[in-house]
Amino acid sequence: MNRDEDAIQWEDAVSERGAELRIGHAQDDGTTEQSRAIVGEGDKIAFTETVDWPPNGDEWVYTSADVKKTTGITRYKLYDQSNKWRPPERPSVWQYILCFTTEKTYDYYFSDASNDCYRCDVFVTSRDHYVQYNSTDARIISVTGVP
Repeated sequence: MNRDEDAIQWEDAVSERGAELRIGHAQDDGTTEQSRAIVGEGDKIAFTETVDWPPNGDEWVYTSADVKKTTGITRYKLYDQSNKWRPPERPSVWQYILCFTTEKTYDYYFSDASNDCYRCDVFVTSRDHYVQYNSTDARIISVTGVP
């Protein structure tokens, strides 16, 4: 994964079905704005968008115009970390990591094909966001946003 995990601020969380996970966002290095004003941000409505995001390796996938318009998510990658070599002092207990970039602030809920759901609240859009989790079928099948 082309990122420095030490530069990510992580928080422990629990999935809808009670599984442990971690959510995170890139820490501010002082070079980006803390937040961005989004046109129409006060008029947000809840949504659920059906998607098909299988684990795709370490490459960013840019979302369709429709997904971007509805969710604000401009790109994502869903990385299977199980085959990645890690030093013994930093083993990963999380098989998958979903990375995404968004232009909108929502409480996002990502549902996978194993029928679990992972929440990641976004308050600042000038950073990438991350969800680390374990799953029997990690493919993301829907994204829900709650203002």
